[in-house]
Amino acid sequence: MERRFLSVLGEFTGGNEDLEYGVGRWLEMVRGKMVLPFVLRACFKVRDAQGAIVQNGRDCLVAVAKDLLRKGLDVQPGDFQRLYRVIEDRVISA
Repeated sequence: MERRFLSVLGEFTGGNEDLEYGVGRWLEMVRGKMVLPFVLRACFKVRDAQGAIVQNGRDCLVAVAKDLLRKGLDVQPGDFQRLYRVIEDRVISA
């Protein structure tokens, strides 16, 4: 069990002690949907529409999504633009 753990850890970190962008497979192995609310809460000061700081990870995610929706498509990330268009197409054709 320990050998398997160390093997997965080595694959995850690329042999480094700390995670580093572009080293190891941790970006492929971590499910972003599960991690994003925690990253938003821990690494950013997210404010709601009234300017209050949001503490809950899920609420942070909702506040960020709402902020992105308020902005024009030209300043939104490409993947968000594609998602917006897919939803828009489904709403229009429904």
